[in-house]
Amino acid sequence: MTPLPSRLPILFVDDEAPVRRAFERTMRQRGFSVTTAASGPEALRAVQLQQYPVVVTDLRMPGIDGVALIERIVSIYPDTSFVVVTGVPEVDLRRDHGTHHGITAIVPKPWNDDELASIVERAYDLQRQRAESAALDADVYRVLLVENDAVPPSPLAACLREALDGRLRLTTAGSVRDAIAKLHDAEVDIILADLSLPDAGGLDCVRALHPASQDAAIIMLSDAHDEALSLEAIRVGAQEFIAKADLSARNLRQWIRFAVERKKAEQRLAHRANYDQLTGLANRSTLRRKLVQSLARATRSNEKLAVMFLDLDHFKSINDAYGHEAGDKLLREVSDRLLAAVREYDTVTRLAGDEFAILVEGLESAEIPEALARRIVASLSRPMKLDEAELCVTSSIGIASFPGAGETADELLKAADFAMYLAKERGRNTFVRVQEPHDAQVKKTLSLAAQLRVATQTDQFCLYYQPQVALPSLEVVGLEALLRWRRDDGVLVSPAEFIPVLEASGLILEAGAWVLHQACRKLRELRDAGQLTLRMAVNLSAKQFEAQGLVQTVENALQTYNIPGACLELEITESLLMRDTDRTNSTLAEFKRLGVRIAIDDFGTGYSSLAYLDRFDVDVLKIDQSFIRAISRDNQRESVAGAIVGLGHQLGLEVIAEGIETEIQMHYMIAQGCNMAQGFLFGHPEEHWSASKRSSAMLPIRSALSLAG
Repeated sequence: MTPLPSRLPILFVDDEAPVRRAFERTMRQRGFSVTTAASGPEALRAVQLQQYPVVVTDLRMPGIDGVALIERIVSIYPDTSFVVVTGVPEVDLRRDHGTHHGITAIVPKPWNDDELASIVERAYDLQRQRAESAALDADVYRVLLVENDAVPPSPLAACLREALDGRLRLTTAGSVRDAIAKLHDAEVDIILADLSLPDAGGLDCVRALHPASQDAAIIMLSDAHDEALSLEAIRVGAQEFIAKADLSARNLRQWIRFAVERKKAEQRLAHRANYDQLTGLANRSTLRRKLVQSLARATRSNEKLAVMFLDLDHFKSINDAYGHEAGDKLLREVSDRLLAAVREYDTVTRLAGDEFAILVEGLESAEIPEALARRIVASLSRPMKLDEAELCVTSSIGIASFPGAGETADELLKAADFAMYLAKERGRNTFVRVQEPHDAQVKKTLSLAAQLRVATQTDQFCLYYQPQVALPSLEVVGLEALLRWRRDDGVLVSPAEFIPVLEASGLILEAGAWVLHQACRKLRELRDAGQLTLRMAVNLSAKQFEAQGLVQTVENALQTYNIPGACLELEITESLLMRDTDRTNSTLAEFKRLGVRIAIDDFGTGYSSLAYLDRFDVDVLKIDQSFIRAISRDNQRESVAGAIVGLGHQLGLEVIAEGIETEIQMHYMIAQGCNMAQGFLFGHPEEHWSASKRSSAMLPIRSALSLAG
């Protein structure tokens, strides 16, 4: 055996960490340089960065198993030697998967260290022999010649032999059908085909041969020069087009080399075009192409399938906190876990950023996608280690089923995307499925989203204003701006119906910026009318708060209408407050720089507590109306409302009671010392709220309050 060079690089692949550590320790002691990988995808990423003469792999691993991994690596580095370490007997491997080129040995677990080292050395020796043999044979071309007179001695065959000077392995065929049959039995580097064949003439020959041998370069021979035909032949799959009048040994040699190099370049570009470079997963274009094919097959066979869209929750915060390198590492870990969770014939793709998709075919049961979604949610929720940090990641998943959610690829992709955003609206770390029983609702929602896009461009939105009053004086001290949608036919659409669609479709960013400017313009009108102490409250959605440029949008609105920052109050939910405390505090600090007030809306319904509020620079708590409605009906929730007032005051915050509709509720909140109130008792939202209403609106209630006193 030839002596080994020092520090031979070896790749070891096994999904069990103790096994990886044992192998690495054993082989490093014997002078090998060891790289380990915990999964098939991780191993493929390693071989893209470096060629490993020997790869030692486990057989049974989640996602890409050992046999599939060997096949993928052989397609990149054909002369690689493989050693399989497994608990599966050798006979089982050969029976189930066949004998694979490059497998030097199959070693049972647990192994003997010395025997394993000896086997790896022998694998390296065999790899080097194959590499040397391949180098000697590198210029041998395997050619399939397809022409009508392909019976030796053919003039073209003779030209080939002269051109390649003994480096030719020639196979001949007399028709396209014959050629395709021979392509099934033998690998070829080049297909040299006449355009005039008995069973396929012209470009039909290219169209038939190209799918039959994706790896071979195709050179077409024509009886005459034809520039247009030449370009079309290249477009449908050929690498070179030759007029027989130009044929010579020298020209043919150059054309063959050019066609082979062009084919290799096309394959590299095709791989880049079809696979994500970071994770090795298929990309969006591959997903769409496979989905179109799968839909056609499912329609013919009356089968079911589903498309799943997955988005990582708050991934941007991880990128911001730990850097893009850590974010990339997280995405690779997510891709590995997705591959481990799905069935082997499901297609996992990375769409862009932190968005993934899965094509689930051959559904024997309608529950399979939901079971898969639960498995994925659980898998991704397990801690992931990024360098020194350990993170827990959640995901939102949308599922669209066929038949039901759509009939075409575009319809299914849109439905799955929309279902994913619905999952986010429902609190994240969950999934939403769109299937036949919900089809009408989904179509209505998608139609509503299309109408809203038009509404944002045709002035169909308007603002209504609801007064906020001081307690116990009942003086109007502020207004809350509420978005309304009046369609062209004059019908007002319920905010409960269209606001979630604005959120899910992303139109909330455009609509939210419009609300800010319109609210400031209204406040400018009121200030010009002498109402200098009024404040304007505007709701911010989660998407707005997390979007780039929000602070600048607010600052522009204040400057445009010359509004003091203290007259604008921005309302955010408590769940949003707790998402990313560092980023939240940074944004709140920017608002404070502008003098803007911050209110926590719907307080008491989320998962934060008053103990956390002193971490944030906020001004106002708005008690959720569910606590107000319970006054006089539910003593426990009634006492919660009172407790929020007391503790809010201890933290130096003003408190607003939201949703007051009765005098009993008003008197109770006054007794608790609540600062302000809002609700139908003091005024319904109105589009044309004027300064004159500020003093007159509260007269009846003031009278009732005086009588009660």
